[in-house]
Amino acid sequence: MPIESTLIDTFYVFLMTILPYIALATLFSGLIYRGANWLRSRQKSQFIMPKRSSSTPTKIMNFIKGMILEVFFLRKVYRGSFKLWLISWPTHMAILGMFFGHLRLFTELMPIWELFNMTEQEIKAFSALSGSIVGMIFVVGFALLFIRRIVIKEVREISTLDDYLVLVLILSAGLFGMGMRLIPEGHIILSEFRTYFVNALTFHPTPIPSFNPYFTLHALFNYMLLIYIPFSKLVHIFTVPITETIKDVF
Repeated sequence: MPIESTLIDTFYVFLMTILPYIALATLFSGLIYRGANWLRSRQKSQFIMPKRSSSTPTKIMNFIKGMILEVFFLRKVYRGSFKLWLISWPTHMAILGMFFGHLRLFTELMPIWELFNMTEQEIKAFSALSGSIVGMIFVVGFALLFIRRIVIKEVREISTLDDYLVLVLILSAGLFGMGMRLIPEGHIILSEFRTYFVNALTFHPTPIPSFNPYFTLHALFNYMLLIYIPFSKLVHIFTVPITETIKDVF
């Protein structure tokens, strides 16, 4: 219908031209605000915190070591629950893999491809296989975390609406992302979207890529998640590696 088509087109234009800036502005301003609050609270409590005698170079090395352990090995989760770590760590690695995979929306990773002498067809095949594997680990991991909150009584009793909402947003984004890989109608022309996003980053908009329902919903849930992060417990994915390392080192 003409009216429905117009509404969809209008929404798609909003999604591609305005919502990304709203999402990123909200995410970064929210993280800065939360970080500033944490620093103020830490300064107020510093007078009762014992000073450590380690030298500055030692503190820096310990900080780097702590960050690596938190970011790549989820040390805090491991210390708290090994069973939870068995689910969380592969899922976390999948997130890191997806981050690097999504870099292809902005630039081709030529140094990596040239290092292994990969042809264009080999790059596409590797991207399709690795992306599907990582995406499957991501979706299954978060599905298990969602089920865990429902099935395990102790976890269910302390779960809040925030916990479920975050998991629903993440799973929705992941499922539609997998749809883009596994369903022919969901495939996008990477070069077309790369040109658009690179120009959008530099505030030089180009014509919007053709409408793709799977990409549209994948992007929508991701933008909603970015907007919600500063107001949710998920903000800890940014703060915990830093705060826990600072506590251990300083």
